[in-house]
Amino acid sequence: MPAPAPASSPAIAESPQERERAWADVIAKWKTLILLSFDLRVSQYEEDIRKNESQRSFPGWNFNTFFMLKEGLARGFESVGLVEDALLGYDELSVGLDTVIRDQAKDDTQGGVILSYSEDLYEKASHVLEQVQEEGSTAHNLHDDKPISAHKKDYRDLILNNNISVFDFRSYVLRETATSSLPFTRYSKDATSGSSGKSLSFGGRGREQKLQVSEQKSMIHPSRSSSLNHGRSSAEPPYAQPTAASQVVFDNGHYNDRPAPTQESTLPQSKNGLQELAGTRAQLVVVQRRVLEQVGKALGWNIGWAAVLSGTDDHEELSDVDLEEDEKSTTDEVASDDEKPSKLATPTSGISASALLSAASSIEQFRQAYEGLSDLIVKHYMAAGQNKSAESVLGDLAALRFELGDFAAASAYFGRMASLFAESRWNTVETTMLKMHSQCLKKLNRKDEYVRTLLDLLAKSAASRMSFKTTSRRADANDISDMPRDWLNDDKVDTVGIFNELIAFSQQLPYDVTVKMPKYFGDIMVEPYVRHYDERDGFQLRLQFRHILEDEIEIKSAKVRLVSADSSQIKDVWLESSNPLKLKKGLTKMWLGCNVNTIGPYMVDKIMLEAKRIVFVHEPFTKAEASTPLGIITSVSAHSLKAAKKARILCFPRVESFNARIYLSHSIHIDKTRHIEIECTSGWNEITHAEVRLKSASAGLRLRSANASVASGNVSIADKTKPGVVTIGPLSADSSATLKIPYDMETILQDLNIKIEVDYFTEHGQSKYFSSCTIPVDLPLDVNVHDHFKQDTLLSKFNIKTANHIPLQLFGVNLESSGEFQVQAAQRSRAPSYVFAKQPVAITYKIEKKATEVTERRKSKSTATGSLALSVEYRCLNEDVQDRLGEKFKSDVAQGPAHRLGRLLTDTFVHRLEHKILPHQYERIALLEKVDMGAFEDMDWSECVDSLPEVIRPDTQAWLQKWHEVSKVEHQRRYKTLTKYDTVQ
Repeated sequence: MPAPAPASSPAIAESPQERERAWADVIAKWKTLILLSFDLRVSQYEEDIRKNESQRSFPGWNFNTFFMLKEGLARGFESVGLVEDALLGYDELSVGLDTVIRDQAKDDTQGGVILSYSEDLYEKASHVLEQVQEEGSTAHNLHDDKPISAHKKDYRDLILNNNISVFDFRSYVLRETATSSLPFTRYSKDATSGSSGKSLSFGGRGREQKLQVSEQKSMIHPSRSSSLNHGRSSAEPPYAQPTAASQVVFDNGHYNDRPAPTQESTLPQSKNGLQELAGTRAQLVVVQRRVLEQVGKALGWNIGWAAVLSGTDDHEELSDVDLEEDEKSTTDEVASDDEKPSKLATPTSGISASALLSAASSIEQFRQAYEGLSDLIVKHYMAAGQNKSAESVLGDLAALRFELGDFAAASAYFGRMASLFAESRWNTVETTMLKMHSQCLKKLNRKDEYVRTLLDLLAKSAASRMSFKTTSRRADANDISDMPRDWLNDDKVDTVGIFNELIAFSQQLPYDVTVKMPKYFGDIMVEPYVRHYDERDGFQLRLQFRHILEDEIEIKSAKVRLVSADSSQIKDVWLESSNPLKLKKGLTKMWLGCNVNTIGPYMVDKIMLEAKRIVFVHEPFTKAEASTPLGIITSVSAHSLKAAKKARILCFPRVESFNARIYLSHSIHIDKTRHIEIECTSGWNEITHAEVRLKSASAGLRLRSANASVASGNVSIADKTKPGVVTIGPLSADSSATLKIPYDMETILQDLNIKIEVDYFTEHGQSKYFSSCTIPVDLPLDVNVHDHFKQDTLLSKFNIKTANHIPLQLFGVNLESSGEFQVQAAQRSRAPSYVFAKQPVAITYKIEKKATEVTERRKSKSTATGSLALSVEYRCLNEDVQDRLGEKFKSDVAQGPAHRLGRLLTDTFVHRLEHKILPHQYERIALLEKVDMGAFEDMDWSECVDSLPEVIRPDTQAWLQKWHEVSKVEHQRRYKTLTKYDTVQ
């Protein structure tokens, strides 16, 4: 029989899910065991660290032992991927090292003694000193290797043996921190946890949290933000937040690559890692360039701004001196001077870097290396988005190019930095840069840019001086300090000779360069009081300004433009200096004159100083004030009412000067062309000839100057062919002449606005008179006719009444007979009568047809019909009163102390009389034959008196007040013979 088969159980098949769960269970157990081991190790480290920390105050406590324990904990964190915790540990060690070094400096040696220098570096330095003392020794063997390296020393062994220096200790901490930071460049950030992808999680997470936020009693050192993390929490990777803006600012030969703590970063918040890398590399290259600068300085080679500022830094170091100290201090100072180390014979001794040796071989190699590093810094800063830092380095390149004589490249660099100058603080560096830029432009023969650069330089200097002067006044007023401030003023720059250079060079320009005057001069103003010439027509104004800069310059001419504050007068007045002026530093006052004869309020619109091709312009009123809300630009006179009254200048001529007046012709024929009359009074001027220019300011008014004629006076018309211009011949002094000019209107106008300008020539030259006037053309009377027809006669009743509320003086009414009609009038008094608004005058005429024969009748038909014309001779009461009172006031002023102000006071008196005193009392004047002049205050003399110089104000005001008291009521005679009256036909 066959042997029975052995009994066996069938194989159990595992599903994939079961195998996955089994592997997961195994991995979880391994993790648990590993983390338990790590947790146990961390707990042991923490216990040892706490025990060592508690012994800090005991004698014999050693910081090196504490450092090794703390570093072991950091290495443990790093081994499992907790890089943030490792970096935090190294930061705490760095703080502890700083504390120990400070205690050691205070003679508190608790924690062990850390060497102040490294033995190997000391030996190498001693060997270098020994070799350089030997004549002709170059010590080539020292140049084969780098003397400082973070990887060729066993720093841990030096720490354990208590034989490490401060420099080596810091190098080791820096090396370990950099090594721990390397995983951040390889692993991406976990968005949920904020930790590295290599970080492991374990069950004892609570202990990890304990390490981050520990109790105060268990903290080894005060926790601080990592120098690599820039203040972020330990749970954030270093690229979670952007770093602060690292801007290198050059200031008087020194760099400051750390911005102020309160300075906000100008970089965009969303900054990528490439920009951070570029910015950090730029800072490293800046350090490299500083080392190169120090090597060059040791060799006596100044480069960049150091070479430029070497000749401008004249400030001495100031120190406090104790006058009561004994002679021992002097002895100590001498001893300290003797202890100063002697200067090396070979400045490049001990340099191991081949790049530095190559750069130090010659000045050309030195400049080439410096330029290469600067260009590399600019490129990195531009890639990092730090434009301001890049522009500051461009200044070094510009200075280097200037030193090498490459003015085109230097000018290009300076041009790129123009925007930086406009926003930066003004100091000596910027002054020197502008001077260098101007020299480059002059070498390149770029005249326009050269002139404008010098102007910018002078403007900066003047602004600095004005601001410093204001600050000094404020300090003197408060009596803060008596210390001299010149040496504290960094903004005070030397611009001697630049102003003269600018003025002289401007002659080469083909055009004028206009700049703003307040940038270069201060205290600019025009005194608002006119002064008349003693022998001719015209007036003067005094201009004052303060010359701030040092140079004495020559001003070819000074000009002031006045614009009328009255909308009816648009003619400008230019005042100009008679001779060139030499300007010196300080306050300058000069008289500007003109040959203009006018009256009215004006304002200063423009002040100009011409120095060859440079024109300094100041406009007190900006153009923005001359625009309406709709953006429509108006004339200056339209917005001048908003200006302060003290800014206005009341111009007026002398009593003896030329005068002209325009009015309607006294003889008016309704059916014929009307005329205006121009009365010209020569005054004290012996006029050889004059040109009268008329300009219509009313739409539809045509002045027919070609038909002008002489109405009265001993004068002749020399030329009237030019439109609007009438030239007259000689006119003797103290004489007058009247011109008669016809006009017509395209439309019905109530007033005629006419501007007149007279150019008259005397032995003193040409003078001008201009004015504007408004002439009412509406007749002040109306005539209505009522006819009653009879069989053989016609009775015509003429009703004459006023067209307004002003009474009329009626001198005569006449209806003359014609060749065909016979007119008979009723008997009436020849004395003048008044016509009131509610009391017209009625005159009746009897008209009969003349008996004529047949032959005469045929002649009359062949010639003309027999027309009748009514002639009315009248005068308006307002014109009568104004003329009489004006003549009386004029004569009284001429006999008083204010006779030189006769034209101004008379014109103001008539104007106030017309608009304030008379309108409501014309009927009373006609009936009572007297005028109530009112009090001094009613006439409103304040504006006129305030425009006068302060010297003559009291006397003028006193005389006006006295005149009003004496002439408060002026009697008028009804039948006084009148010189002129109007005739209407």
